[in-house]
Amino acid sequence: MFLHANFLHIAMNMYSLYFAGTILEQVIGRWRFGLLYLASGIAGSAGALVWSPNTPTLGASGAIFGILGALFVLERRGAIHSGGQIAGLIVINLVITFALSSYISVGAHVGGLIGGVLLMFALVNFRRSAVLSIASSAALVVISVAIAYLKVRNYQ
Repeated sequence: MFLHANFLHIAMNMYSLYFAGTILEQVIGRWRFGLLYLASGIAGSAGALVWSPNTPTLGASGAIFGILGALFVLERRGAIHSGGQIAGLIVINLVITFALSSYISVGAHVGGLIGGVLLMFALVNFRRSAVLSIASSAALVVISVAIAYLKVRNYQ
């Protein structure tokens, strides 16, 4: 999640992080944003291992998709008003992901998206409790690592 292939790769991920991350950070706060970014990145890494366990991948796009998933939850709940643009942005990015799947980690994108959606549901429900927010993030990380471990060990 913290390594990139080249300057263009990191530039695209950082632009996406700036664009989508700024919105999310303003709505949920800095430390919850940090939790979501890290946990979604780990969920994306687990997704990459589940989808293609023998293919090396790198990049922050799993975490970026987690941010998009979180924004989608907020959009659907009416916490942000974007006219459905987040859903459209996710669809466009998934189409690009699947169309260029030989160059892009489908598993990382899908895993990060799922992780971001699930964690945002928890953070919205536990918005008044720092302990439950942290516990939800930790639970997502533990589940992601367990799924990745079981996949790599061929237990699934």
